[in-house]
Amino acid sequence: MRVKLTYGGESHGYGLAGILEGIPQGMEVDLNQIKLNLARRKMGAGRGERSNFEFDNFTIICGVMIGETTGGPIGFMIKNASRELRHQRIPRPGHVDLAGALKYGTHDIDVAAERGSARETAIRVLGGTLCIQLLEHFNVKITGWVESIGSISTDFEITEDFDTITEFIKKTPVACPDMVAAQMMTNELKIAADSNDTLGGTVRVAVKGVIPGIGGIGDPDKRLDALLAAALMSIPSVKGVEIGKGFSQAKMRGSQAHDPIFWGGASYYHQGNLAGGIEGGLSNGEMITLRAALKPIPTLKNGLPSVNLETKQSAPGPYYRSDTCAVPSSVVIAETMTALVLADAYLEKFGGDSLNETLRNFEAYKDAIKRL
Repeated sequence: MRVKLTYGGESHGYGLAGILEGIPQGMEVDLNQIKLNLARRKMGAGRGERSNFEFDNFTIICGVMIGETTGGPIGFMIKNASRELRHQRIPRPGHVDLAGALKYGTHDIDVAAERGSARETAIRVLGGTLCIQLLEHFNVKITGWVESIGSISTDFEITEDFDTITEFIKKTPVACPDMVAAQMMTNELKIAADSNDTLGGTVRVAVKGVIPGIGGIGDPDKRLDALLAAALMSIPSVKGVEIGKGFSQAKMRGSQAHDPIFWGGASYYHQGNLAGGIEGGLSNGEMITLRAALKPIPTLKNGLPSVNLETKQSAPGPYYRSDTCAVPSSVVIAETMTALVLADAYLEKFGGDSLNETLRNFEAYKDAIKRL
């Protein structure tokens, strides 16, 4: 069974609903971890008014019995507190509004905008957190942080001490582990908010403990790098994705751009990690490192020039409740989208109807690669 998250709902509809398929029987579900991750998505610095009254209370309605997964589809819901539709006729530049109106042949931009809203990422975080919990059984850990907001950036690089760094990142309002840069980012957000503007930035994700050989070679749609890039690119506002030092590698010669391989007496290892833990579509045993670039939020108080779809008259893009910056809150979305991809890839390789069966298959594979 492959891991698949299917979800529906609108930003101002009744709520969001999701079904996560493929999680094997016998995994204990940590509800508190789900609550914490939903809170991280909601409360990051730069968020607007909606975060003050959308509490993202969730209900798991099937697939979990006495605290453990049953092996069947896991169904869950999150109700919306805000349900007032706007039925705007003026599209916001940079948003899905105009393209969606043209796609569906309607002047009502709510048809596309309600689905295109980042509100739907709450259900992705819920489903992805369940995948994080599954991956923990394979000693896989995922953490993310803010690398830049606007013109302010940090050159922080993750180490093997994930637990300490992760807890620190979660306690800072901008999700940046560099204290100096974090304060500068906070100031930058205030300046942008005071000038009625918005900011983008970059988010980093690192994954420790992924065993070599996860992913696919023969089919493009099974390449681990392609799947991770697509998952991150699907996050609203993301306009670019990098794996490892991909963009820097493009400027290097081949003799400088690749990670030499060595034998450490018990296993192979690479000197350096320019590849970001993935070579040829497969994990190579090194830390997986990802970067996602987010554009500034397109809903602006001083709207950019636009056109009324009914009258065809020029008009500024409308403003309604919005955020100054989505970068800090997108960290947990990037983590959970990464987890969805890796959980699927692990279960495709190791299979099993129950978690115990899957772990037996995993241990057999670990023993096999030790003999190579």
